[in-house]
Amino acid sequence: MGNLIWALAAVLLIHLAEPSLPARGARAAWEPLAFTALAVAAGWIVVARVRLRRAQVVLPAFGLAMHALCLFGTGWLDALRDLGVRDWPWLGMLVALGPFLALHARANAVLLRAEGLAKAELVAVLRLRLEMELFPLVPFLFLDGCIALSALWPPLRIAVEQVELVLWGAVAVSVIAMLYALPALLKIAWRLQPLPASPLRRLLEQIAARMGFAFGELYVWPTGHQMANAAIVGAGRRRIVVFTDLLLERLHDEEVAAVFAHEAAHARRHHVRRYAALGFGALLLAWLAADHLAQDELWLAWGPWSAAEEIPLALRLGAEALVLLAIGTAWWFGFGRLSRACEREADLVAMQAVGSGALFRSALLEVCRSMGQPLERGGWRHDSPLHRAAFQQRLEVDPPLARSFAQRLRGISFALQGALLVLVAAKVWLYLPALPVEWIRVELGLGAYDRARSHAAWLGDPEDRREVEALAELGRATRALVPSHDARVAHLLDRARSEAERGAIDLAWRCLTLARLEGEASRAPELAPLLERARFLRDHGFRSAFSRWERWCADREHRVSDALRSGVEAYLAGPSGAGPGL
Repeated sequence: MGNLIWALAAVLLIHLAEPSLPARGARAAWEPLAFTALAVAAGWIVVARVRLRRAQVVLPAFGLAMHALCLFGTGWLDALRDLGVRDWPWLGMLVALGPFLALHARANAVLLRAEGLAKAELVAVLRLRLEMELFPLVPFLFLDGCIALSALWPPLRIAVEQVELVLWGAVAVSVIAMLYALPALLKIAWRLQPLPASPLRRLLEQIAARMGFAFGELYVWPTGHQMANAAIVGAGRRRIVVFTDLLLERLHDEEVAAVFAHEAAHARRHHVRRYAALGFGALLLAWLAADHLAQDELWLAWGPWSAAEEIPLALRLGAEALVLLAIGTAWWFGFGRLSRACEREADLVAMQAVGSGALFRSALLEVCRSMGQPLERGGWRHDSPLHRAAFQQRLEVDPPLARSFAQRLRGISFALQGALLVLVAAKVWLYLPALPVEWIRVELGLGAYDRARSHAAWLGDPEDRREVEALAELGRATRALVPSHDARVAHLLDRARSEAERGAIDLAWRCLTLARLEGEASRAPELAPLLERARFLRDHGFRSAFSRWERWCADREHRVSDALRSGVEAYLAGPSGAGPGL
């Protein structure tokens, strides 16, 4: 799980640091490239000098911090944008991860050298560790590449950018494709070899038939006899089962069958579905909470400020951070408990499949000994081996306890899936009013101005309908004047600036909106916030701290006495020149 968190953090940092300005040309890339190389070289040297008790945590965190420095400080992504590398699906993300990959590999090499490994062993062990720790990047790279591919076809790109439902549909299709492609990617990355025909293979096939477990193939992962483990990868009948070479060497055939039954039990009891329900439920709850906290009306009801410019940023971010922290903490503890319970259920099903609890416990303890894991120490997702063995013995001698345990887990599964359905229904219900607006934006972005005008009738607000008609008319006139896409976007942005300078805020906003609907908002990132602020100040008339307070009182029918007004005006006109901080 720790590897997954490091990989996710590295990818998220890249998306947060994505440049908003257009490319400047290849010549502009050399300076940020030089600074990035210096930062990576400095991190490379520092990693080799670190001598800490908790270096296994500190060194990966340091590598991630240096990766963030390259992204936000040295202009690494700016250089890749100027060179055109970021335009290539998959390759662009892989190169962007370069600083993280280099420093992560360096940290692992330093840790292995500190463990006293000889040079002959170091390369093989380092390669295995990097295969394990960096493979979680593969799903993120796959999904990122699929989304990048959608941008190559303008109609699909506009639909994905403007319609939230299309975006999540594209993500869902990409996830399904990734699940089916993952076994093939894993075979290449881990150099898997099919398990040869043998008594063990026949025994495993018998266990699978007994459990009703379908799989595509059985593979051996050559780890240089460094790891004893097994796993199921993929979805459906094409999923594969992987055994490491050390596991097959240390365990008897019957014990390997017990381990296989444990992994098959995870699939037969749909444990991944439970994990997904809890994870997506927490994500959706956080999404709904963030959307609620982003509403200006919520903040306007709390105090004398304007949501567009006067609400303290720290207050809004602090509220969101607290809510997200509470949801994340609940997910952390809930996922840990759910995972440990699912491991116990997989143990129970495996014992029933092999017909011997003692055999399964023998396999479990031997796997832990082979990995050097202390038998009395558990983790976030797994109880200690001794605790699991004791619980298995209790279930073996007390069948009613085993049945009640399975029923309780089944109830938790139904509750999680039901909660997820409720959250999905709530999100869809809140989203549906925005769907017509998003669809009209797609039509405007594609140049279907007549359809956009006819579909404006979907909008309940007459002002919104008039705005769509004005945008369609402006788009038709602009397209007739400037047919070329790039020239038209440049014309719209230039006109937006000129109209804003002469005070035509609405017309400037329409020009900017049309340019953004065609997917070219990155050409003028500074224009949108300036126009948003100008529109807000024009609509609300907030000019000073006291006028904001007066407007807030008037909206709530509170009287503002002449004495208070004169006192505040005298204070504002005083030598300090400071407002009362309202």
